[in-house]
Amino acid sequence: MSRKAATLLVLLGVLIGCATTQLAPRVAEAQVAAAAPAADAVEYRLLMTGSDLHEETLQQLQALGAQGWRVVATTADHSGETRNMVLMRTKR
Repeated sequence: MSRKAATLLVLLGVLIGCATTQLAPRVAEAQVAAAAPAADAVEYRLLMTGSDLHEETLQQLQALGAQGWRVVATTADHSGETRNMVLMRTKR
């Protein structure tokens, strides 16, 4: 290979490297912005059910569901009965 061809090859490599360092971060930022939707702010609430689910608790749970709350976790006592419910909804 001649010296002139080698110089042109090195110059071409440098130009491609410079273009890549300028272009790649923009492409990566665009991909991240498109792939990661903004997370909605959420709020949590604890609903204590007592020893068992009474009709009053079920009515309260239905009312909360109508307001956009949903059950995301429960706790149980040693006998397996539900004691508490953790509810979540997006902030309004």
